Order: sequence, then C-alpha cells, then structure tokens
Amino acid sequence: MTTKKIAELIYREFFTQGDLEKAMGLETPEMFDREKAFIPELQINFLEHIAQPVFLILHDIFPKARPLVEAVQCNKSMWTKLKSESLERRLSSTNSLDFFHVRFTAEPSQERLSEESDTDSNQNRNG
Repeated sequence: MTTKKIAELIYREFFTQGDLEKAMGLETPEMFDREKAFIPELQINFLEHIAQPVFLILHDIFPKARPLVEAVQCNKSMWTKLKSESLERRLSSTNSLDFFHVRFTAEPSQERLSEESDTDSNQNRNG
C-alpha cells in the first residue's frame, strides 16, 4: 500500500469525524475539515514534526532503524513534490479527498514501487 493510499484512508476517517463535529455545531480543526484541509501540507507537517523526530530517536537507540528514517525522508520528499505540483496546477475543490483521485507526475509508478518492494524483501531476507 502506498503512502498516498494510507493517507487517503486516514483523511477519510478524519473528514468523517469533522463532518460529525460540524453537524453538532462544533469548531472543526483544519485537518478534519474536508473543505479546508490541504493534505500535502498536513502530511509534510506530520512527517516533520511527528514521524521524523520519533524515527530519529529510534535510530539513535537502534542504528539498524536507519531504513525507517530514510523512508520518512523519502515520503516527505514525495509529499513536498506533490504539494508543489498541486500548487502549480492550482487544484481546488470543496472536498480535499478529490486530491487522491488526481494523478501527479511526482508520484512513483506502481511498477517502481513493486520493484522497490521486491528489493526490500530480498534485503530483509539476506541482511
């Protein structure tokens, strides 16, 4: 499953919660508001402020966790490219989930993802 697909599932849940909060008259944080959320920016912030610090600490304790740090950096790079491309294309919508149905040139191809997964599996077995 790709990072973009995982994010889609998470934001579906967030937006459902946001819809319920709005229906109850509550103020909804941006990340739960399908009309306001800019998913690439939210993902970059999550990676910078939550995931990366956690995995850097993990790497300090367990040096073999380096591939996890690299995966976070790779994901951040991909989301940064998606953010730039989204802004360049001036994608706008009243439903942030529409973002997940747009094909971006910055996204890795499924073929490349499959090859990387095979390589990772082989390295895990051999290393």
